[in-house]
Amino acid sequence: MEFCFYRNGVRYQEPIKIGSYDLKSRIITANPEQYEHVAKTLLDFTQSHKEPIGSGAHLAKIMGGKARRIRDTVRRFLAVSSDKNVELVRVYETIRKLLVHDLTPEAFADMYAQTLVYGLFVARYHDKTKKDFTRQEALDLIPKSNPLLRRFFDHILGSDFDKRLEYIVNELCEVFSHANVEELMQEYFREDLWGKIHKGFDPVVHFYEDFLKEYDDALRKKMGAYYTPLPIVQFIVRSVDYLLQKEFGLAAGLADTAKTTANIHRVQILDPAVGTGTFISDVIGKIYA
Repeated sequence: MEFCFYRNGVRYQEPIKIGSYDLKSRIITANPEQYEHVAKTLLDFTQSHKEPIGSGAHLAKIMGGKARRIRDTVRRFLAVSSDKNVELVRVYETIRKLLVHDLTPEAFADMYAQTLVYGLFVARYHDKTKKDFTRQEALDLIPKSNPLLRRFFDHILGSDFDKRLEYIVNELCEVFSHANVEELMQEYFREDLWGKIHKGFDPVVHFYEDFLKEYDDALRKKMGAYYTPLPIVQFIVRSVDYLLQKEFGLAAGLADTAKTTANIHRVQILDPAVGTGTFISDVIGKIYA
């Protein structure tokens, strides 16, 4: 008993087997491990990708669903020894060798899914041509200052890219082509407590929290990816800077370079839960202002 999915005559993904039937004994043997997988696939398959996206929350929900599909699919592929999985295994081994030496297949699948989905999102945010969006456009839009991400998108554009993942990536591109991402991100610099509109910080950074909540809320909590409103962050940073000057006698506040007799800097910045990086970003801005 299998679910086979086709879109416009093209296979949507590998068949999902939820049970088998023995003709001789006339017994049906269920495969409950695939129930959640087929349910998610049915939901994703029936969603329209051509309707305009009206809010950041809606976009985050779609992106989160696609990222889960990619993560779960990559995990299944890596769990099976097959010639079809050679390219994925190569990418996994390369990252484990060069970047994360203790990287597990499960963690790699998570990294792969997030990088692919959010990388496409960031590229679309910087896309000035609103009519369409493709993987090639995504690569062209990624700055040369980010060689790792460019190498990753070289991979998804290459002839060796897993065709079983291609349909999900193409669907994502179709979703983004019907979303004015730049306009949707206006939600993330609305009025503050005093009615002033802030446009100085990067909304893409703060949208990551919404995406992560839809993708894997437990992971979001584990990472501490919570967005603190910018006015609150700025108030805290200014207060610390003021106290360093008035109470500790450090004339330059956060930017002070004075050292103790043990040759240790008196001012040291520690953010134990960086999350979206809002605090550390504002501190750096304050220091170099």
